[in-house]
Amino acid sequence: MVLTDPKIPADDLLPIRVWFSSSLGKQIVDVEKAILDPLLGSLFGYHLVQIGITERELYDASPVGHKFKMGISNDESTPVIGCVNELPFEKDSLDVVILHHLLDFYESPHPILREASRVVIPSGCLVIAGFNPWSM
Repeated sequence: MVLTDPKIPADDLLPIRVWFSSSLGKQIVDVEKAILDPLLGSLFGYHLVQIGITERELYDASPVGHKFKMGISNDESTPVIGCVNELPFEKDSLDVVILHHLLDFYESPHPILREASRVVIPSGCLVIAGFNPWSM
């Protein structure tokens, strides 16, 4: 499943969200979290946002003071809901942006990456977790 428009409602991502809730999906997120924890533990700043298709928070190990998730669907219980190619944040306002499997399911991830780079501060970090499309 590949989405062509980043404005497509997250309901179209329901199958992959269900898969990430399965035992195999949870195992993959556990491994990714184990890899991300040391990296996020070394990143400092004031604001961190995680945007992705899974409900799990991956930023527990981060020392950043203000950490939150941005949802891409109205049915999510997140403080911020927004469109991934029009992020509701000011330019240069976030220290760390985590894109968790968000780019995997859009035909053109460039607008999403452009928006993420717009909102991250010049010395900030953009962390991308996803599947390698060229692997086995």
